[in-house]
Amino acid sequence: MRLIIIILVSFIGINGFGQEAFRLWRKMNQIRNDKFDLILPEVMKENNIDMWIIMNREDNFDALYY
Repeated sequence: MRLIIIILVSFIGINGFGQEAFRLWRKMNQIRNDKFDLILPEVMKENNIDMWIIMNREDNFDALYY
């Protein structure tokens, strides 16, 4: 009986951590999307930048590639 309780408690703890990690991941994605969609175009316009080119070498992708 104790083993079942320990397993259930540990599963609930792991599940809670996974949900928190997923929530933080979604929040960071939203912040990144807002920066690209709202802030970056305005800053580029203010600084007379027409185009933003990112160069990647083969199989060496930038962190923002995806």
